[in-house]
Amino acid sequence: MPTRQLFKKPKFLLLSAAAGLTSIGLYNHHYSYQAQENIKQDELDLLKVQIITRHGARTPIGTLPNIKDEMRWNCPSFQSTINPSQKLSFNTIYEEEGVELYGNCMKGQLTVEGAQQMIDSGKELKERYLNKLFGNEAKLSDILSSMYVRSTDIRSRRTEFSAIYLLLGFLFDKESNPEQLLNKLPTIHMYEETHEIKKQFKLVHDEDQKDETLMKLRNKLESVFGMREKEKEEKEKVELHDKLLEARKIKHIDEFPQWESISNSLQCMTYHGHKIPSEITKEDIEYIETRTGNSVTKIFGNDEILKLSIGRFLTQLRNSIEQSITKNMNEEKDYRKLEIYAGHDTTLVPLLMSLNAYNKNWPPFASNIAIELYGNKNRDKYYIKLVYNNNILKLNHTEQDENGLIPYEEFAKITEKFRVNNYQEWKQFCYVPITRTKDVPDF
Repeated sequence: MPTRQLFKKPKFLLLSAAAGLTSIGLYNHHYSYQAQENIKQDELDLLKVQIITRHGARTPIGTLPNIKDEMRWNCPSFQSTINPSQKLSFNTIYEEEGVELYGNCMKGQLTVEGAQQMIDSGKELKERYLNKLFGNEAKLSDILSSMYVRSTDIRSRRTEFSAIYLLLGFLFDKESNPEQLLNKLPTIHMYEETHEIKKQFKLVHDEDQKDETLMKLRNKLESVFGMREKEKEEKEKVELHDKLLEARKIKHIDEFPQWESISNSLQCMTYHGHKIPSEITKEDIEYIETRTGNSVTKIFGNDEILKLSIGRFLTQLRNSIEQSITKNMNEEKDYRKLEIYAGHDTTLVPLLMSLNAYNKNWPPFASNIAIELYGNKNRDKYYIKLVYNNNILKLNHTEQDENGLIPYEEFAKITEKFRVNNYQEWKQFCYVPITRTKDVPDF
């Protein structure tokens, strides 16, 4: 049988991507295509699923200034293999920059509750995809040979552990032996993160100053955090104050924390049932979360920033889909029918924004986006469906059918402007020339 290739003639894939044209909130593009005949999903085959998930619940990355959290944080212990028959479990506590967490966790680490979240998420994905992708009689070895799992590489290992617990929920049942399971998990590919673009935070700060409700909340929190009338307090109680600060290893704070940091701490504490200062109401927390969800559109607020932040990953997802389409057309075995990518909220948000589908609500712990690839029986038409937290994702400016299916060509058009073909292209795109003076040596 002659080899078929869907992309040998670039009818709809452009060789270069346009970027930096509009703000994410001002998109007016309308991608149109000829109306499709009614698509019956039950006549299509599910060929591939890509899962992009945020990690499960974790400990805070920072703490609320001068607020001592006395409740215990519980995290799954790391394990180190001494020999094939013996494992050593140990707990680690990190204390730096005044951040103290009572329990056995470092900051930003997956908690026991977060691990259970990911197991439950894996069970949901199993119910939705396992039989449809691999069949009712598939052996575990066949399933593992058709999976690809990747995690960001971060010191607290929250994404790596989230991937492990998701796999436990997806692949195994209650009767399985945990010790045997860990030896059968697929390889997790670790992927180094790129640092976020920080210059956009000034735009967020400028917007914050215009929000009267947020400024009132700031005044309240400054008092809660011990920042109001600090000079008067220091004159009256400087000796006792300094002793307490030294005992708690908490430094004086000179600047108000970023709202994202405050929202992060509140989200972690409320999820795990930790005590919040009584002055901070439920309405305050909800408003801060809403405002934070809105502010991220300023951080990733145009095509250039989106291309830098998510372009390489989005291109990798598309390339993998196209490889699967080519294999299906040629009736070849696909060794990546299921792909799982464990990342962060800052992975999901720009991905949603690139699809013009971000609803300005910050993704909760364990949120996931599923990219489903379908093909017809004749192997000549392919469709994409996007599912976000168990709900079909409706893309703006596209004509989806009632099942949420769009032709792959349409998906390619929507994402083309963010294509980055390789690392060198990405590096060149984000390169900023540095003006050197004569006094600065060239290392």
